[in-house]
Amino acid sequence: MIILRKGNPGDGADYARLQNEVFLIKPMGSDHIVEFYSELLETEGRLNFVISDEATGDYCGQCSVKDIRVEKPEIEIELLEKYQGRGIGFAALSRMMQMVSISENVPCFFATVEPDNIASQKLMYKLGGVPAGISRSGFLRGDQAEDFEREYLGLIDDKTIAIANMYNTNPQKLLSCELVIDISFPLKPPTFRADFAIDDSRKLGLARRNFSTVKFAAKAMEMLKNADESSFEEVKAEIEKMLI
Repeated sequence: MIILRKGNPGDGADYARLQNEVFLIKPMGSDHIVEFYSELLETEGRLNFVISDEATGDYCGQCSVKDIRVEKPEIEIELLEKYQGRGIGFAALSRMMQMVSISENVPCFFATVEPDNIASQKLMYKLGGVPAGISRSGFLRGDQAEDFEREYLGLIDDKTIAIANMYNTNPQKLLSCELVIDISFPLKPPTFRADFAIDDSRKLGLARRNFSTVKFAAKAMEMLKNADESSFEEVKAEIEKMLI
């Protein structure tokens, strides 16, 4: 069904195509994404895998272990739209966790999922995942989380409340947090389900990214405004790093 292999710099163009398709807001230009992918491959402790269709050899997406050096590593996966909902995510993550569990003696992994990403929740629960708390969204820095929660209270709906109950937390906290889902290996039978319709509009995810973008733009403008001629290039380079 699928072929899973380690990623290499030659996969950069496919990775850029993937990011431009699945990212809720159009990311940086393809050249920057290719460069970023090369840096990901060099990240110490990170394992990157390419997922291909066994019959056609076509690129389907990528999955990874973010840091194999820690006791419980985080896993992630991204698939091109045409390969979503076909069991490929389940097959790829199952195989990756099996490979890593055997080679590195890892008994447990975890994934972080946005509360409005129902498709990913369904996948993680299908893998036997269980709720393990919440963590702050990487899109919201410092005091942005509390500001975001106050501004977007209107995004709390019955689905948000139901998910908050599953994770024993306040629905308002879910606005600024990710769901943490633990997955043991060997895989266990599913005990949790996300019995919600998949909503491709992803209003919460989009709101987070828009909010973060506006805050970043304001900060970048302030940094450039305060830079003098001697420090302008250094400040510009700092801003470019913040974009990645």
